Amino acid sequence: MPERSDAAFQAIESAIAGLSSAKRPLARMVLRKSIATSRFRVSCAGSRFSIKYDAKTPIVVWIGGESVKWKLVEGLVFDVSAKASGEAVSLTFRGDDSERTTVYRSVGQQLVEETTIISPLLSTPIVYKLAYNREN
Repeated sequence: MPERSDAAFQAIESAIAGLSSAKRPLARMVLRKSIATSRFRVSCAGSRFSIKYDAKTPIVVWIGGESVKWKLVEGLVFDVSAKASGEAVSLTFRGDDSERTTVYRSVGQQLVEETTIISPLLSTPIVYKLAYNREN
């Protein structure tokens, strides 16, 4: 589990606070599923970037290329695109009612992930940062 993962859950709670009590539990579950990962592998070869979260289908995109379809879970399909900015790579996930941008950068022995999720259903964007210790 990443360090400071509580910040992500707190950001979700703040963003869904404005939802009705009937919609809040489903929104919480979907958003927590979208960020829940205990392990992932990142690979970059030339302009080809791939990332695999836990047992989910890997995402393979060309940096600066066309977006690809990727299914997080049943019913959640995204168009995923990637771009580079210096040493960082950002992935943008566009869905029917949300957009998530995650920037990955190497900082010492950690991989830092900074994420922003926006949706017209949320009262405020969800913004959080996670830091993962490298295994190799």
